[in-house]
Amino acid sequence: MLFSSILGVFALVSTSVSALPAIWEDEFQALDDEYRELQKRENETDFDATFDIEKRQSSFYAITGQSKTPLRARLEIRDLQRNKPNQWQLFLIALQRFHDLPQSDKLSYYQISGIHGVPRVNWDSVGQCSGCSGADGYCTHDSILFLGWHRAYMLLFEQKFMEIVRALANEYPAGDKRAQMVGAAGLLRFPYWDWAALPPNGGNVMPDFFTTQTVTVDHPQGRRTQRNPMFRHDFTNPSDLVYTPFRNWQVSSII
Repeated sequence: MLFSSILGVFALVSTSVSALPAIWEDEFQALDDEYRELQKRENETDFDATFDIEKRQSSFYAITGQSKTPLRARLEIRDLQRNKPNQWQLFLIALQRFHDLPQSDKLSYYQISGIHGVPRVNWDSVGQCSGCSGADGYCTHDSILFLGWHRAYMLLFEQKFMEIVRALANEYPAGDKRAQMVGAAGLLRFPYWDWAALPPNGGNVMPDFFTTQTVTVDHPQGRRTQRNPMFRHDFTNPSDLVYTPFRNWQVSSII
């Protein structure tokens, strides 16, 4: 049914509607009615109800993006730090939790980051293509496909990150504090760094929060010091990084 309808669409290029066989006209009408019904259901159905792919196939992680509410603008990371203190705290804590997921987890920081290059491991049971000998990762570098590919990749990265953020926000003590953090989580997007922007007040081009080894955060259980997830990532096993010196690095633990 669908295949013959698609053929009918191509036929329209060179054939008038009046010349179409009656059976094709019926199929076009059925396809149009189906499309209108889908539109009607979309308008009447809660947005979350359309995300059923993962339920039908439990081993698959559907990339839908994190936002199921009106889209929010991303903030430049220095603006996030200066002007959104609750979002900044959630960002730091959640990013470290993302780092801490087991390397064997396909939705860990390690494996999702590795989609772009190394570690040289299969992701979600999908291996290297037969003609990709010597290539690392799944990224379409040096191709016109790169921009579209990278948008979907960042949707995956942010989607998993925001799952951690929302869970974290709900760990804060019930009452005003939790309400503040849940509200902040609803507004947070993964920030960007405008490396070409002039630093404020004559400061360093490289923001300090990229180079400090630890950060102090307002954790759900109170103030504490943790590793700075923007400074380092600790690999439990660096062997799949392939390239020297990365696979041989030994970094002493700070915290």
